[in-house]
Amino acid sequence: MENQTTRLRWLEGMYPGYFTLTMATGIISIAMGLLEMRALSEVLYRITIASWATLFLVYTWRLVLFPKAVWSDLTNPKLTFNFFSFVAATDISGMLLHLHGYEYAAFLCWVAALLVWSGLLYCSFSVLTLLHGERKVNVVDGGWLICIVGTESLVLLGLKVVSQVGEYAAFMMLWIYMLWWLGLILYGVFVTLFCYRLFFLEMSIDDYG
Repeated sequence: MENQTTRLRWLEGMYPGYFTLTMATGIISIAMGLLEMRALSEVLYRITIASWATLFLVYTWRLVLFPKAVWSDLTNPKLTFNFFSFVAATDISGMLLHLHGYEYAAFLCWVAALLVWSGLLYCSFSVLTLLHGERKVNVVDGGWLICIVGTESLVLLGLKVVSQVGEYAAFMMLWIYMLWWLGLILYGVFVTLFCYRLFFLEMSIDDYG
């Protein structure tokens, strides 16, 4: 049992933001498609979907075996926003599915991403408000920008699937516009905090990593 725990140590300490792999691969796949590099775009599309499924299974496995480790990351002010990489990866995957004709699957991706985004937004800002005992700005981390990427990815996929809600399309468009503005507001807030920390506080080598 001890040997098994040792072998799974990598899973317990796994970084919560590896869905950025899926996000980045999907973005390049879409770009290659726009440049009419169809073969490369298709290969990257398959890698995107495969990486999303693989990471989903791995993180689910981590949640089942090490719920305390997941909770520790989720309530860590420096790491909590990294969970938004799941939102961005799911939306990018949904955009690729939509481009390949899987419109219903793309809509499900948007709904799933929206639900997770809602929970994470509430959780992450609750962590900063209630659990950030030190009250120091050095808690600001570059991974926070993934929150903005996830928010704006909901806008991009939402515009693709809005036609599927029929008579409720106008309400969905209003929600999409709200998400777009929220992303811009968060960008202004976070970048201001980054600049303040960078210009006026001591920074170590690890802080730039």
